[in-house]
Amino acid sequence: MNNPLFKELSNNQKLIAFILLLICSSILVTTIGLEVVNLLLDTSFNINNRDAYIDNDSIRGLKIITLFSHLGTFIIPSILFLTFLKSFDKRFWELKKIRKLLYLIIPVLFIGISILSEWSLLLNHQIDFSLISENIANYISDSQKNSELLITRFIGPTWLSLIGNTFIIALIPAIGEELTFRGVLQPLFINLSNKKNVSILFVAFIFAFIHFQFMDFIPRFLLGIIYGYIFYFTKNIFYTIILHFLNNFIALIILFINVKYGIEIGSVFTLYAFTLLIGIGLTWYGFKLLQKKGVLNE
Repeated sequence: MNNPLFKELSNNQKLIAFILLLICSSILVTTIGLEVVNLLLDTSFNINNRDAYIDNDSIRGLKIITLFSHLGTFIIPSILFLTFLKSFDKRFWELKKIRKLLYLIIPVLFIGISILSEWSLLLNHQIDFSLISENIANYISDSQKNSELLITRFIGPTWLSLIGNTFIIALIPAIGEELTFRGVLQPLFINLSNKKNVSILFVAFIFAFIHFQFMDFIPRFLLGIIYGYIFYFTKNIFYTIILHFLNNFIALIILFINVKYGIEIGSVFTLYAFTLLIGIGLTWYGFKLLQKKGVLNE
């Protein structure tokens, strides 16, 4: 779509417009979410009150706010931007071709990326942040513990909670974050800098950083890079949305099994060194399949 009202905006102006749109939408929709929580739970909900996280009503409230926050911060501004401020390739929303390739390419890419992600997580955990600063190391450690505790409470032991969480913390973030980082920001930075590789790396860095979980920074950075190149070459947002969703969903299933049954699923791929080569090979082969099927086109 090429709206005549906005077609004269420069890339700098479009970036500024998107940031302003994102901020305004995030504040407005999250505020609405807070009001909905207070209305439904008939209580004054304080999102900064950590003690409230042990309360079931507060967990329900946090889930509602998380949903509204993702909608307001990622999905709504991205869709508005893509509708009114950007002329995008027709392949962006194309599902017909991806249906034919879904059963072949997505599993190959997903397994390869999962192996690389687990290895990069192992590398991330080898970093001694105390060498930088003791305060930074303590902050990262405390943040990780609080995040893991909150996620454990967020998951819940019931099948109904699994269904709800699949929507709230697997599907919605996958759609919203891919629309924002790959669909909007990556093309904007590429157009601004005329440097494809630098832009993909920069957007991947932002993608990893905004999660504020630095013990998982390298895996998210790696995922951002791979998703970035897949989107750059395919011009189809659904490849990265599906891969992102699968990554979130598998992590959710592992946590759910741990909470419900007390079964802890540890490292799978990093037990054997040769799996790293398998991960690299499968990821490379996935890109070759995209190329062979005529999806990868400059």
